[in-house]
Amino acid sequence: MSSTVNPAKIVLECQKIGFSKLVQRQFVEMDRCCDGRKVSITCFHPIEPVIVCGFNQVILLSAADWCVPLSEWKQKKIKFEFNSLFQIGSLRWNINGSRLAAGCNEVKEHTDWIETLFWSPFKEHWFTSCHILLDNVMIWNSFCSDTKRPCEIFAKVCVVEWVSTDKLAIRFSNGLIEIRQINEIEPTLTSKIIKQYKSQPKLLVSIWSKESIEPAYSLKTDSECSAIAWRPSVKTPSGVRITVARKALENFTLACGLKDGSILIWNPLEKDKAKMQISLSIAGISQSYKFFEYYTFRPKYNWPKQLDPNIQVPLSKYTRWTHVMDAYGLF
Repeated sequence: MSSTVNPAKIVLECQKIGFSKLVQRQFVEMDRCCDGRKVSITCFHPIEPVIVCGFNQVILLSAADWCVPLSEWKQKKIKFEFNSLFQIGSLRWNINGSRLAAGCNEVKEHTDWIETLFWSPFKEHWFTSCHILLDNVMIWNSFCSDTKRPCEIFAKVCVVEWVSTDKLAIRFSNGLIEIRQINEIEPTLTSKIIKQYKSQPKLLVSIWSKESIEPAYSLKTDSECSAIAWRPSVKTPSGVRITVARKALENFTLACGLKDGSILIWNPLEKDKAKMQISLSIAGISQSYKFFEYYTFRPKYNWPKQLDPNIQVPLSKYTRWTHVMDAYGLF
């Protein structure tokens, strides 16, 4: 085992002044080798100081506390049902960290190559997988005692999101968006289409409602949006219905990663136009990095108590996490 530390200073600038401050922070990048093993993908545990990583096997790194240096984290190999795992394409924990799914190449019992996994935030044992070669999405029940076969949807799928305990939103490459309801009563999991939408032009970010076939809110952008994240809902106040809380201003903040490398923070319910849209750019990043494939709002409980929750961005070329801004309290 070995590790190296590379200091890096990231300066982030706001294109609009007056509603967000310049953020300067010193970051330290640490590399660690796991006994010479190749690592192609990594994934943080949603709660505990645990990282899983792998290429043709899964390695678990753990520590007693988040403040422990990465070089001192303990290492352990994880055994799966299959004795020999081929190249791993994806690793994902479920919402509470009680289950870990690994998508592999050449596991011929189900699929040849699982590229992406999406755990349900509503049912800890359900997840979907996307197939990079067969252009399909499969819906799984991870209970070991469950004999139900997975539900399979054949089409070129771009994005899959769970929207309720038994409903999925699926966007296809032709621009079609479907809401599907999952039925787990039958021996084989099945799905049925309950709503369809036609997506908007590439330079338009839209928010949809199941009550209408037209977008509820839309925002024109200067560059194509390649990644989007909805800020996690704050705690619902006592006595307030969940349907009301979902429409509250503080639960309606989105972050949009554009292909030109900029990041747009948008809240369509904000009446103050200066706060409705906040455009950010990352200074000092070369043009080759300016394509965001994925980013997220990091849940508050994942951080040591002295740190604030924030938006983070991995630069796709090196999948490096970068602090963007302190989002809580901004809107």
